[in-house]
Amino acid sequence: MARKAKSSFVDPTRGVPRGLRDRLRNAYYGTFLYRRVLKGVHPVQIKFNPKDHWGGDVAVADALFRGQYRFAGYTVNAPNENPWRLRAPSQAWLDELHGFGWLRHFRAQGGDAAKRHVEALIKKWLQDYQDWDPVAWQPEVIAYRLIAWMSNASMAVSTQDLVHHSAVMNSMARQARHLSRTAATARDGLPKLIAVIGLVYSGFCLPEGARRMSKGLQLLERELGRQVLADGCIVTRNPSEQFEALRALVALKADLRAANQDVPNYIQRAIDRMAPMLRFFRLGDGKLALFNGSFEESEAEIDQVLAAAKAQGKPLGGAIYSGFQRVQAGQTILLMDAGSPPPGDLSVNAHAGLNSFEMSVGADRLITNCGSSDQMTAEGWHKVSRTTAAHSTLIIDNKNSFPILENHRIGKRPKKVLAVRDEMDDTVALDITHYGYVQAFGYEHERILKVARSGKQVEGIDALKSVNRKRRPKAPFDIRFHLPPGVDARRTVDGGAVELTLPGGAQWRFESTHGVNVEESVYMGERGHLQRSRQLVVSGTTGAPHLQVNWRLLKV
Repeated sequence: MARKAKSSFVDPTRGVPRGLRDRLRNAYYGTFLYRRVLKGVHPVQIKFNPKDHWGGDVAVADALFRGQYRFAGYTVNAPNENPWRLRAPSQAWLDELHGFGWLRHFRAQGGDAAKRHVEALIKKWLQDYQDWDPVAWQPEVIAYRLIAWMSNASMAVSTQDLVHHSAVMNSMARQARHLSRTAATARDGLPKLIAVIGLVYSGFCLPEGARRMSKGLQLLERELGRQVLADGCIVTRNPSEQFEALRALVALKADLRAANQDVPNYIQRAIDRMAPMLRFFRLGDGKLALFNGSFEESEAEIDQVLAAAKAQGKPLGGAIYSGFQRVQAGQTILLMDAGSPPPGDLSVNAHAGLNSFEMSVGADRLITNCGSSDQMTAEGWHKVSRTTAAHSTLIIDNKNSFPILENHRIGKRPKKVLAVRDEMDDTVALDITHYGYVQAFGYEHERILKVARSGKQVEGIDALKSVNRKRRPKAPFDIRFHLPPGVDARRTVDGGAVELTLPGGAQWRFESTHGVNVEESVYMGERGHLQRSRQLVVSGTTGAPHLQVNWRLLKV
């Protein structure tokens, strides 16, 4: 069991309700008194320069030179303007801007012009954000920024301008002290994990960091125990966060070794479990499936992280602790959500996608969920992307399979999801049942998928079984099968089937006992890119004790 990390900082808001506690803390962090608390030894040099393991892109540096700031999938064109005062299209864009991970692109470009440009940007940042700020000084953003400044010190920490050099070093020391006080209270999930990793870096890379190092390692052991499940999946069940967490741990392990520091066994154990689970989430195009707020991500970057992890474990078929199923048959890969969302703050990005599945054939995606969005617009695409309707599953009366509250958390979680996997000679059968509609409609939803070993046929059964005679109202239901952009869907003349043509030319046919319609949909799998797409919809009405829809996907 991880030992509780010790700290000289006593939190006076402990026991206060979270919302009020955050407001009190923020008010305190903005005071003159707290600015004095952050004073300390003024470091002269970085003790150890970690390596930026992921390389840069000269073309991205050129775009940044021209004032094209593309972060988290969104581009803001603002030549000759101060980027720190631009209006952000999303919180993720703003976090990435303040995280400074983009320094690697200027390092790849090299040259005096790049150094001068970076120095000017950091000087402007110090003018506006030298002291605490609710966005720029979020614990996880500080962690990313400290790592970026230290691993790109040749760009960020000038040795020619001694005044600037001193200002940057002093700022890093103050940010590290604040991080030591706030890492444990960062937003739960990936932000807290990144904050703790950043605290460890500040311990062995900056002077006077022994206490931060010790505290960071203790917190890291605790968070890996909390957040990495026994099957290797991160607790938020988000493939993109699985990728980002593994990337951060792989880099930390390499940098600890390079700095002649011991690598704790729990870091290696986490990497060994998480790498196969990242492979689990890959579809035939090498990118990630779209569950619980994830995006496709870059195939090349995923390859790079897995190669650096040096963990050769193969993906599981059934990840029972996180609640996912995976079937690979011939050229077909099928992934299914067969688990409940995480509790509390860990659920703020969870999707109501119970019993949804995604499917690829070769390098083409055939059935998908809609993806996710973090754009700050009135359309509310982030909220829409979390609904059951945005997933390839059954929905009753357009109601989510579990409530999503105004504070973004999941409301009453389904008590259980039953998953049975049957491996047979000619098929792999998945039988998943959830109870998200029992309270409102009196039905449990059972979905059975039978995938032929050839990968050329998937037979499906969606059944609604009444478990409450007194509560069985008549209501419409829809079974949605979202298609990615590029898949052509043409309904047959009799309306009982749809012919599907994939971008690579392969042809499939969808058939259903209840007919099928082709409707409009959206695809948000590419970060920051909203695309038109289509969906297949099979509809009916509840009210009977038992309802069953049979359907089939067949390669032509």
